[in-house]
Amino acid sequence: VRQNSLRACPLAGNLFVPKTFDRSKAHPALVVSHPMGAVKEQSANLYATKMAEQGFITLAIDLPGWGESEGPRNLVSPEMYAEAFSAAVDFLGTQPFVDRSRIGAIGICGSGSFVISAAKIDPRMKAIATVSMYDMGAANRNALNHSQTLEERKQIIAAAAERGGADILINN
Repeated sequence: VRQNSLRACPLAGNLFVPKTFDRSKAHPALVVSHPMGAVKEQSANLYATKMAEQGFITLAIDLPGWGESEGPRNLVSPEMYAEAFSAAVDFLGTQPFVDRSRIGAIGICGSGSFVISAAKIDPRMKAIATVSMYDMGAANRNALNHSQTLEERKQIIAAAAERGGADILINN
């Protein structure tokens, strides 16, 4: 599966269906994303497979910049990762065999914090779950072992505000 996100980073995913899959019926669906630093084939596929065995259509995705998804490599971007969940919901919502009123998401480890961020702004996600969630937002704000000072954080925020929307791509 390939799906563009808002920032035009094509995402890659693996789609799993239940053994009792009936293309003529609408099924509940889940987006599943991997831990930080991993790819969909490592753990997201396992969770997606197990949830498909329970009757869900599942889409295991690579976050932007990881695995087969496009995007800047070695970048930690909680905003782009949260956006990836919405792009995956976009894809699932276009499938005639998915019940659009029953789409949820699972975030594993670092993706646990990204799925919460995504669900706060995307009401199409009706349920979310996290597995061994790691708070990547706090890690990003405070740096490793809280090594970033408040003054350093303020400088980063000021630099980002100065850039404005320079990194946003708009496709017409």
